[in-house]
This record gives sequence, C-alpha cells and structure tokens, in this order.
Amino acid sequence: MRMVGQAAALLDYGFALPATTPVGTLVDARPAPPTPPAPAAAAPEQPTPGRTDFPIWLATAAAVLALGVAATAVLRRRR
Repeated sequence: MRMVGQAAALLDYGFALPATTPVGTLVDARPAPPTPPAPAAAAPEQPTPGRTDFPIWLATAAAVLALGVAATAVLRRRR
C-alpha cells in the first residue's frame, strides 16, 4: 500500500471513531536536566598541543609589512 493510501486509511479510521474514544496521548515534556554545581574556582587554562601564545594577526601583519618593504625595494631599483 502506498503512503497516501496508508494516510487516508488512518484518517478514515480516526474520524470514524466516536468523539469520546481516545486515540492516543501526548508525551509529557521532559523534566529539565539538573544543573551541575558551579566550580569553586576556575582552573587556569592549560595550553593545548600546537597552540602558542603568539597571536596570528601579529604574524600576518609582519608578513604584509615584509612584502611591502620588499616591493618598495624592487620598485626603487627599477627606477
């Protein structure tokens, strides 16, 4: 039986029942999960492998500056 036929049969069955006949129950909402206790003091952040304290934006700025200096030197030599 195709899905459309199954849906039609289910609707026909549900509407054919008397109005007082229950056809199911709704699920009660789940209780909220218990909140974990707050830690007394946060542990200091441990460095992860491969992580450095050197900011990436500083390395990018240095690379852009180096390229600018090199381009200026090349353009001055051509004149």
